[in-house]
Amino acid sequence: MELGQSTEMQNDVMVLLAKHVIATVANGSNFVFSPMSVNLLLCLIAVGSSCVSKQQILTFLMSPSSDHLNAVLAKMVSVVHANGTERSDLRLSMATGVWIDQSLSVKPSFKEVLENSFKGNCSHVDFFNKPAEVIDEVNTWAEFHTNGLIKQILSRDSIEAIRDSKLLLANAVYLQRSLGRKI
Repeated sequence: MELGQSTEMQNDVMVLLAKHVIATVANGSNFVFSPMSVNLLLCLIAVGSSCVSKQQILTFLMSPSSDHLNAVLAKMVSVVHANGTERSDLRLSMATGVWIDQSLSVKPSFKEVLENSFKGNCSHVDFFNKPAEVIDEVNTWAEFHTNGLIKQILSRDSIEAIRDSKLLLANAVYLQRSLGRKI
């Protein structure tokens, strides 16, 4: 399958996902989410998954393999990073973060895809004993990568859920565009 055709298929998946979320979650309110972020995180989950889960995700994402999907999404990520620097009236950036429990190891293939294809980073944390520190670290990460726009994605109310966690994936997209006309 060609990269261009695969990119179109990923765009179709993102549109379907967006329609579903808007129909079920937005419910007439102001609601913002990034289908590309969800798609990218599903790709990362596929990279780290075993056979059955991986195949289910690849089927949903209409991709023949995780390597192929990685190539398509890496191209999209590189376009986002390039667009963020080429225009003076537009600032577009994306960041991907993974927090994994200190008791677990990271597959080298997962880390390679995260760092090289998606320009992301991985941190080992102590979810069980230091959930407040994890919450602070994730919120600081989000605030930094959204240029201060999002200050909190995890609340202190989520401490018990964090304690039970082994893995946390996040993706942030920041877009700022000048809406004024140049004369």
